[in-house]
Amino acid sequence: MQNVTLYQIPAWYNEIVRERDEPMHIHQPHDKGYKSLLSSKKVFLTFLRSFVKQDWVTQIDENGLVKNDKSYISNDFRGQESDLVYQAKLTDSQQRSILFYVLLELQSEADQLMPFRLLTYMTELWRDVIKNADSTASMRDFMLPVIVPIVIYNGKLNWTVPRRFKDKLNGADLFGNNILDFPYILVDIHDFNEDELLEHSNLISSVFLLDRAEDAMEIIEKLNLLVTTIQQLSPIEANLFWNWTKRILSRNLPQLEQTEINQLIELSNPKEANAMITNIEKAILRTRMEERQAGRQEGKLEGMLEGKLEGKLEGKLEIAMRMLAEGMSTVDVCRLTNLTEEEIRKLLIL
Repeated sequence: MQNVTLYQIPAWYNEIVRERDEPMHIHQPHDKGYKSLLSSKKVFLTFLRSFVKQDWVTQIDENGLVKNDKSYISNDFRGQESDLVYQAKLTDSQQRSILFYVLLELQSEADQLMPFRLLTYMTELWRDVIKNADSTASMRDFMLPVIVPIVIYNGKLNWTVPRRFKDKLNGADLFGNNILDFPYILVDIHDFNEDELLEHSNLISSVFLLDRAEDAMEIIEKLNLLVTTIQQLSPIEANLFWNWTKRILSRNLPQLEQTEINQLIELSNPKEANAMITNIEKAILRTRMEERQAGRQEGKLEGMLEGKLEGKLEGKLEIAMRMLAEGMSTVDVCRLTNLTEEEIRKLLIL
């Protein structure tokens, strides 16, 4: 298995960010976790075989599958979730070796411009292919490679974006086949029920299942369902899985719990899934109990302080009332009690 290669931001992108003095941003932090996972050739191929039901998937030559480390984000879409590109080969019924690309986009929100974004990425990829083509070869025989666009969506709301490019064109129905059009494949992690994801019993299906959890305790419930799958993962896959689990837990936990959970995962044997899940659950419950106790204690202290302050204020008001009854001026009462003129006026109204 080839080493996992993390997604690399090209130099020109970093330069733009520095010039504008804006931090680089990926819409959701755990999208980086998805990129790390799917940068593994084995995980990516498992994803295709599990969730992309197309004939060409079964024909992919695993040895010819290569992650492309370039990014094809145009400057117009800075700050959006970025692309992941694989170069692949398959052998058809005519024994032709066909080179093509799979463009994977990771989305946590329903971006209504997604068909256009995919088109710009595809165009940039084709431009790169042409630029690097053999200049001595005949252009008559030159063929552009197929690009298959896929969107993985893990947002909570329904995906409402048109699935074909032409459906974002005004009046497309008037022009028949004379307009540009293409569909993209949508993999919405909420389209699969729990039994389906458990049945796949692999790293990426487990990640999808956890990503659907609403809070930390539900994540623990899902982890308990995944014990057998986790134990069957290879050492590299187990490491990827637990690193991703740390990311998704972090979005549901305060910093104190995050730190303890990270330490537990780092110091545990990835294969000891039962023990690790139990320890994570205990750590979450313990820290939450401590937080509740601290909150109750803080509430008591605040109550005592508020009581003392209210008592002091009531005492001052009572003294001020006596002074006013004795005929002292408002100015003198304010000076002696440190009350404001507004507070004295309220006493006079009473």
